[in-house]
Parts: sequence; C-alpha cells; structure tokens
Amino acid sequence: MPQDKPSVFVYTITCDSGFAPNPFHGVCTLATCKPDIRKAAGGDFVIGKAKAPNGTRAVFVMEVNKIMTFDEYWHDPDFECKRPRCDGNPMYACGDNIYHRAADGSWVQACSFHACNDIARDTEKTDHVLVSRNFTYYGAEGPNVPELHDKPLNPGIRKMRCHFTDRDRRELEAWIGSLNGQGRMGMPSDQRKQGAHNRCGSVGPGCGCLKC
Repeated sequence: MPQDKPSVFVYTITCDSGFAPNPFHGVCTLATCKPDIRKAAGGDFVIGKAKAPNGTRAVFVMEVNKIMTFDEYWHDPDFECKRPRCDGNPMYACGDNIYHRAADGSWVQACSFHACNDIARDTEKTDHVLVSRNFTYYGAEGPNVPELHDKPLNPGIRKMRCHFTDRDRRELEAWIGSLNGQGRMGMPSDQRKQGAHNRCGSVGPGCGCLKC
C-alpha cells in the first residue's frame, strides 16, 4: 500500500534565539513551543519563517528524521550537548533539552530560555521532540520562501499552515530539495549572551526563566 506523501508545516518564528528551533551541534531540534506541529509531524518537513516585516524570509527548513520523547531526549548521551549551560557561550545557553520526569512522574525543567509557566503548553498536548539531521538553518540571512500559486503564504501567519494544494506543495518540496540539507548557515538573529544572567543556575526543579 503506498504511503501518504510527507506534509509541509509552515509557521512564523517570533523569537529566533537559537532555542526553538535549536540548530547547533549538527542537529536541528524542535523540543519546545509549537505543540501542534510536534504532535502532528512524522516524516515531514517544517519551515520556520521570519516575522513581519520579513514574513516571507526562511529562517530554517528541516526534514523530521526522528521523533523522541522528552525523557528519551534528556537521557540520550548524544544530546547532552543540547542541555542548557549558562557559561557565557550563547550556543550552550540556548539549549532546548530542558524537560524530563522526576521519579514521582512530575516534570522537571532545566534552567533555560523558557519561563516556568510554559511547561503545561509544551507537555500537555504531546511529549514529542522533532529531530533533523537533514536541515538548513539560515537565521537572519535566509532566502524567501517560494511564492505559491494557489494560496500565497500569509506573511503574518502565527500558528501553522499545513494544508496546501498539490501544486503548491510540489513548489515547496522542489524548493526544499534544492537546499540539500546544508546545515547551519548562520547565527540566530535574536541571539544574545546569557552567561551573566543572575538567574542562571544548575539543573533542577523550576527554571531560570531566561525567556526572550
């Protein structure tokens, strides 16, 4: 039986800090925010675009190669580098590997860019973490997403869009294929140094609330 074609999800990134998505260490991950996308995406493509007035510019494109739970992500030694570390290095400060369960089943959140009240939003709908080794991340210097013929992208789209005509989806897939998974090409446009933040502490219950 033929498999369904991959879907394409498009959404606007309101804060490009390197946290969601996190394009560092050779892997692009989406571990927080956008629970509807993290819940629905399988072997699909996710496009994050800039906010207005640059709402047609791509920030990143990823093919979802693997889906992990928060606990799997937290305990996998390959992704310890994605745990946030506030030592003055912005690449580590914006780590997105922030959630795991305690022995009693409650959620523990590491000191991170996220506020404590984001736990429910991130975990109640899904515990999926999207992982991609086939991605292109531009940050501030991305090209425009192709202009679609049947239903143009709304530059101000906030939640997500995943329903496209066959022609528009072919246009997007052809463009994605032309990128050829180039990896991280630039730095996040909103990234800032976090190492001196006085709330940045060790991993444990609660969080440091470094949200931008």
